[in-house]
Amino acid sequence: MGELPIDVVVTADGRRVFVTSDPAPVVSVVDAHTNQLLQSLAAHAGSMGLVVFPANMK
Repeated sequence: MGELPIDVVVTADGRRVFVTSDPAPVVSVVDAHTNQLLQSLAAHAGSMGLVVFPANMK
């Protein structure tokens, strides 16, 4: 994760947390129960907001 968290979103089931941060252009995926970093996803520079949609939403 970057030095300065910008936006944090928790999935509806409370299992995952997604965090954008500055200055790193990544979205960090964190296990909400263990606080373990699961994945760092590349993002566009300047990305700051997040929206999470349920998998069954069309």
